[in-house]
Amino acid sequence: MKNYILILLTISSFISAQQNYVFTYRMDAKLSTTQDYKTTEDFYLFSSKTGSFFISEKFNTRDSIAQDIANKGFESLNLSKIPKAQFKFIVEKNYANNMVNFYDNILNYKFVYEETPIFEWSISNEKLKIGEFSCTKATMTHYGRDWVAWFTEEIPLQDGPYKFSQLPGLIVRINDTQDHFKFDLFSIKKIEHKDFSEKKKLLSYKKITKKEYLESMQNINKNIVKEASDIGITLDEETQKRLSKKRKSDRNKLELIP
Repeated sequence: MKNYILILLTISSFISAQQNYVFTYRMDAKLSTTQDYKTTEDFYLFSSKTGSFFISEKFNTRDSIAQDIANKGFESLNLSKIPKAQFKFIVEKNYANNMVNFYDNILNYKFVYEETPIFEWSISNEKLKIGEFSCTKATMTHYGRDWVAWFTEEIPLQDGPYKFSQLPGLIVRINDTQDHFKFDLFSIKKIEHKDFSEKKKLLSYKKITKKEYLESMQNINKNIVKEASDIGITLDEETQKRLSKKRKSDRNKLELIP
């Protein structure tokens, strides 16, 4: 509970100054409909006055280490220090117009699509204390799933994990009713001004429509072994079998309906 006590001491400054913060969420996800286990990964939500970026902690760390290696030269290359991220997407939100840019990459492909999701939340009178925060329950149906969110007006930021937003306070917890995907806030820190966006890197992503992105990802995953071979990546037999099996399995997606 110490983290939450320290968090509350910064709320007044957050309200008055709207400084830059990083909110850390832990995601539990059931990524397969055929296997009964969940994977866990932490995500950063970097927030500023104008918008936010949501990115896997491991992916963010990997990018920082990779940049450090590039700056120092290959003599310092140590692959063991680079964490493996299961999720390589980045969600960028613009607070002024609710615009979302979704960045994703696989092999040497980098895509970004733009959308403006409209979340039709139903806010109830039900309250729950999560940590030291007084939270209010909100529900909606979106992406083909029924969602339950708990938000706190003690942090008057209309934001949350992944693409979720548009509530009168920060989302502290959200999960679908099947409990396949769950995000829990567990840390808040004030940070110095930082152009996290590192727009120079994101400019390399090819802008396409969401429909084109979904079709492209499906085709790449279907032919992943050939795609890897085409860019000079040779996969051993065991890896090929694992990828083939993965393609045949039922991947449980957060967005069942785009």
